[in-house]
Amino acid sequence: MITREGVNMIKTKNRQLPVKAGKLIKDNNQKAILLNDSGKAFSTNLIIVEIWELCNGENSTESIISNIHSKFNTMKKNEILTIIEKLLKTELIKLF
Repeated sequence: MITREGVNMIKTKNRQLPVKAGKLIKDNNQKAILLNDSGKAFSTNLIIVEIWELCNGENSTESIISNIHSKFNTMKKNEILTIIEKLLKTELIKLF
């Protein structure tokens, strides 16, 4: 189910573009970790990193969802949107 925030993000996709915040680091085992600007660390996976990397201020939410859905066809579009929402809530992306 898409949340109200997700619906608002879709409605404003032409005006606001996701931009990554924080940084991507690797731990001692070379596992990727996203660190927000406040220093809070979040474990991640390949798909989350791909989504985060596409948040460059040039790709709309819709184009990010389409891109990831095409690349990882097992991912449903609402699942991808949920990841984007979580990145927003954890301050790993911002909307401009």
